[in-house]
Amino acid sequence: MKILGLMMVRNGADRIARTLDAMQGFCDEAYVIDDRSADLTLPLLLRHPVVTNVFQVHPAISQQDWFFPESMSLNLLYRMADFSVPDWVIFLDDDQIVESRDHLRGILSGVPSSVAGLLTPVVSTWSDPDYPLMVPLMGKAMTLQGNIWRYYPGLESGSKPLHNGHLPVNIERFGRIERIDSITFIHHGWNTLRKRIAKVDLYQSLDPDGKYNFGVPYDQGLLFGYGRGALKALLQEYRRRFAQHDAKLPRMEPESMRLCSRDCQVLTGRKSRSGGRWTPLCTS
Repeated sequence: MKILGLMMVRNGADRIARTLDAMQGFCDEAYVIDDRSADLTLPLLLRHPVVTNVFQVHPAISQQDWFFPESMSLNLLYRMADFSVPDWVIFLDDDQIVESRDHLRGILSGVPSSVAGLLTPVVSTWSDPDYPLMVPLMGKAMTLQGNIWRYYPGLESGSKPLHNGHLPVNIERFGRIERIDSITFIHHGWNTLRKRIAKVDLYQSLDPDGKYNFGVPYDQGLLFGYGRGALKALLQEYRRRFAQHDAKLPRMEPESMRLCSRDCQVLTGRKSRSGGRWTPLCTS
């Protein structure tokens, strides 16, 4: 059984090594689009043993975010896969790994031949030192996505400039799609509140009405159901839930429910002179 890994990356030198190392555990080879990276992404790709095919888009073309439509890149990856002719294709973002990689081949070998694509859980990690329990107190940070499918010639991407699913839109011509929970993708990219706010600002600038996100506002999706202008309410609710959680742990001192210096940094986008200490500068 041959497994091909697919990935597209831009300026991922600080994170792709972990993803490529994970791919090496279950992929026979990986094909990658380097989309205008201006850092050391390309040499890292060329040196990694699992990567056998790299299509580089030169950074001099543009440094604008999403300059080329995502649909164009996905269709290019599908056509690159035509030159590998694998049994299975697995798509990973440059900040993802597969948790069950040691057993993945055995799992895929047991999938019925009538199944053409798989939906699997994608869990986002959380490592925010300022708000360490925002996940799970404010949400589970888990979605269901299609990143694994059987290879067939002629697979096609969606047509949106961003936020297409990785699963080919015509995959059901070849078989059904099933959910499988024994394979979990781990996403490391949005693991702090600041990173999520930055993603909201980026996506809202590209797609103000959320029409490419199935009409779901980006802030509602990434900020635990709160609007971009309701960060104060989000932090206050987190404080309330954290205090309830802390009360069950007698060795820990309950956090104040008042907004503190690091909350002000998040709300204003600036760093305070307190260096992120717990000195209250803002009040609810």
